[in-house]
Amino acid sequence: MKKSLLLRSILCLMLAVLLVVSLAACSSGKYTPPADKDGSGDATPAEDGSGQEEKDAEPTPEPEPEPEPEPEPEPEPEPEPEPEPEPAPEPEPAPAPEPEPDAEIEPDPTPAPEKQDVPADKDDKKEEEKPETIIPDTPAAVTGTYSGSFSSDTGTPLNVITRWAANENSDGTYSVALQFFLKGYDIFVGARSDNTIAVKSSAGTNASYSFSTAQISKPDGAPGEVYLGGTTITLSADDMAAGTEASVKWNFKGSYSGKDLPVVQASGVISAG
Repeated sequence: MKKSLLLRSILCLMLAVLLVVSLAACSSGKYTPPADKDGSGDATPAEDGSGQEEKDAEPTPEPEPEPEPEPEPEPEPEPEPEPEPEPAPEPEPAPAPEPEPDAEIEPDPTPAPEKQDVPADKDDKKEEEKPETIIPDTPAAVTGTYSGSFSSDTGTPLNVITRWAANENSDGTYSVALQFFLKGYDIFVGARSDNTIAVKSSAGTNASYSFSTAQISKPDGAPGEVYLGGTTITLSADDMAAGTEASVKWNFKGSYSGKDLPVVQASGVISAG
């Protein structure tokens, strides 16, 4: 059994060697022609000069010619890019013609309106501006051992009121403080100077004192008193005992309620009685 297997293996190996040799001969261009038709069985010796005839050799099939490779198509040349046309230069705009100046048109003179006389309406009254209020500050009322007051009588609502108060000094004399007030409704008067108060007594005193008053503007129309000013005089004990006549003159220099009042005068007595 083992020997038969070995023989078969050797036989297969020999067939394989023959097949390789045949293939090698075919690939090298050698060809063994087939036997003659007459059946003589003569074989043409091999070209390689080996002188040996191959027995029972099967004819080697001619190899099929390899197809020639098709030539690769030549690449088509790329078309050259057409040159871009150069942009045409933009035409410069022609300068606009300067407009001719319009002819000046002289306006027709407009006739001034004729002045017409408009009758004044008696009922229409121009509202007057209200004047500013100016009233001097009123000091504290005078007080003393003896006191009193006296007033003018002008026959109008405008009058001067004098208030006084006497206090004894250490030397026996008396200091008499006087305050002057202006009484009325609407009062408009500027500052006044050279106003006087004259005193005279039976004890021999005869003197005069001056004082000034400030501007006054009282437009409220209500009755009232406005402080004018004041002063202080000195009297003796005898003057106070006998009684001293006092006369105050205030330079109004105006009119009130239709009456001229250049001076407003108030008179009275100052005494210790």
